[in-house]
This record gives sequence, structure tokens and C-alpha cells, in this order.
Amino acid sequence: MFIPARMLRAYVRENFPDDAVVPPEVGERRERVTELARTIFAREGRRDVTFVTLSREVGASPGTLNSDFCDIHALFGEVLRRHLRDIAAELARIPSDAPDRFPRRRAAYLALTRDAKGLTGAHRLLVSDRRFLPPDVLDPIEKIRADMFKLLAEDNLDVAESLLDCAVADGPWIETVLQSRAAAATAPPAAAAPPRFSNWPPETACDADFAALPEGPVVLH
Repeated sequence: MFIPARMLRAYVRENFPDDAVVPPEVGERRERVTELARTIFAREGRRDVTFVTLSREVGASPGTLNSDFCDIHALFGEVLRRHLRDIAAELARIPSDAPDRFPRRRAAYLALTRDAKGLTGAHRLLVSDRRFLPPDVLDPIEKIRADMFKLLAEDNLDVAESLLDCAVADGPWIETVLQSRAAAATAPPAAAAPPRFSNWPPETACDADFAALPEGPVVLH
């Protein structure tokens, strides 16, 4: 069975950390390539970028890129993880015991993921192009996103992602939807309706007339 190089490298780093020490110059090159790749991916989309096209724009040979990132999936996954890391760092600035922590976190999330045109380039990649990743790269990213949405909307996880990652949804509208859902979830159950006249056996013509009355208020003319 074929095992991608990125999986083998991850295994080595996890089980033999001393053998995976990155020299400073290599770390700096990876940082530069990752930042440039973020811009290029955002401009072109994931499917239209290869190591060959990327290498021309970042000024490194395909072999150098391959030695740093194994394949294009590993590089794209690193771009998305860094985007999530940047968001998480901002969310962490909000105290976890603040009574308004959820709306404040959501406001910070929206500020980091939107610009004048809608979703930022990096976030658009996360929302629309992460599906092109293989499972071994995608699964950890999905885990990070799931944990992040718990911080953003603890009681509304089923709609948090669709609301917060919708390019045309703004903050006030999102807060209105989440607050109305929270109110509906905590509202007491409606009282049972009183028995209708139809439950009574009509013994007179008057009783029969009342039993035939429609649902709702009666309007007298």
C-alpha cells in the first residue's frame, strides 16, 4: 500500500523528535514559502496551483519545496492551519469567564475572516477548498474547526458554522438568529389547549351550533 511521504514525515516527527530538528534557515524559508503560498492559493484557488507553478512565484525550486513540505497537500494544509492558529490567538485574548465572551468571540471571528469583498482570501480557502485535501491532512483541520466553533457558539453548534462562514451574513443578523434560537430553546412548553366543544355531546340544537364553530376568534357582524 502506498503511504504518502507527508504521513511518514509526521510519524518521524512524532516518534523521533530529535531527528526532526529544523535548522533556522530552513524554518525561515518555510515561513516565507507558507506566507507566499497563502497569497497565491487565495488568488488562484487550490486546484489551479502545483509545486511547479508555486516554485516560480516563490523563487524556490520544486525540489526545495518538496523537501520542505512533501507535497502540495501538506503545504496547503499548513496554510489553513496557520489561518486557524491566527484566529485562535485572537479568540484567546477574550477572557473565558467574561459574561459576554460568546458575542465578543464571534465579533472577533468575523473581523478576522471578512474584508470589504466578503470572506478574506485565506478564509475562503478554508471554507471552500479544504474539501480537496486528503483525509490525513483534512481530519486534524476539521477537529480544530469543531473545537473553535464550540468557543464561538456553545449552544448553537448546529447553525454556528453556516452562519459565521456565510459571506453575506453580518454580525447583527447572526446575533439576532442565535439569540432567537437560544430563547426558543429555553422557553417553557406551551400549555395544552382546552377541550373543544366537539368533546361535548350536542344534546340541543344550540350545542350543535357551538360544536360547529371554527377554530380561533369569532367575529360578530
